[in-house]
Amino acid sequence: MPKYAKALKEFIEDLPDSKLTGLPTKPNTNIVKDKQTKWGFRLDMQCMTSGEPKRHNLQVQLNNENKWGSATNKIKGMSVTDAVLVPYDDPWDPETIRQALLAKMIKESSTKL
Repeated sequence: MPKYAKALKEFIEDLPDSKLTGLPTKPNTNIVKDKQTKWGFRLDMQCMTSGEPKRHNLQVQLNNENKWGSATNKIKGMSVTDAVLVPYDDPWDPETIRQALLAKMIKESSTKL
């Protein structure tokens, strides 16, 4: 597991319900930013999928503003979860989104974080 796994799990578990309802449709929207940990996670709405049914493409990424120091340029914007595709017409409840994000945590990292 990557070194950030515990902090990522806590970030996902602590996502507020209010941020996981009424999801945005605008691409590259930061839904939640974490400025508390050195990892600086963010929940990002990457885009809406192109075909039907439309889905929100959600991912957790390392934020550009993370506190990792000199390694920041190597890891900023790196996805730490695989895409979670939430239906637009019949969106999931916040707990279902959290569980999907936890299930999609990337187990290995090519940057050995």
